[in-house]
Amino acid sequence: MSAEVRIAVAARLFDVEATRTRDALIGALETERDANVAAALLGGLGRRGEERVTGPATRWLGDAAAGTSAAYALGAAGTRAAAGVLRTAANDPALPGRTRAAVAKAIGQAGRWDAVWLLLPLLDDGDGQVRAGAVDGLEALVDHGLRPWERRSVARALVAHLAADPHTVWKTHNALIGLAEALPGLRRTADRTPSADVRAAALSLLDTYTDKALVPM
Repeated sequence: MSAEVRIAVAARLFDVEATRTRDALIGALETERDANVAAALLGGLGRRGEERVTGPATRWLGDAAAGTSAAYALGAAGTRAAAGVLRTAANDPALPGRTRAAVAKAIGQAGRWDAVWLLLPLLDDGDGQVRAGAVDGLEALVDHGLRPWERRSVARALVAHLAADPHTVWKTHNALIGLAEALPGLRRTADRTPSADVRAAALSLLDTYTDKALVPM
């Protein structure tokens, strides 16, 4: 059976609730050798939050074709073992930048207790894809609800990143939505930045807060 056919068959089975079907998909992933098929299996099983992907996903994480799907599946699995793999992978220079970016996003989506502190340093990573992935991960955490003691640190870091990284201005803008703690820094950024894009993003965020009671002084 060709890789294309295996992918098509798997796609038809992902939404089947039967335990035997899920077991068969896991078994197929365990023995798969084609990276594209593995990526499809990891993505589909990841969408179902299948915990048993942890082992195969860990093995495929270093693959250029399947690595991003493996990262997604690990984040969706939510197991302690998967979280440990993601922590290590976030700073693994041997992994492609796009895979580390997917790892960062998965860390944010998984939302474990240390996710903020794993992602903030990645905003200064030398690889632009990783920085963008860190912003995606932080946006997921903001959307899910940060802990009170995390909000100010995330706000400060994202405001600084807004001004520092011209490649992620609007992505960072989106991550800052809902963080009232960012408003003082956004005012300073809007006043001082030489970048029209950064100023527009900062002003857009400031405009969303018309109720002065929401603005921290």
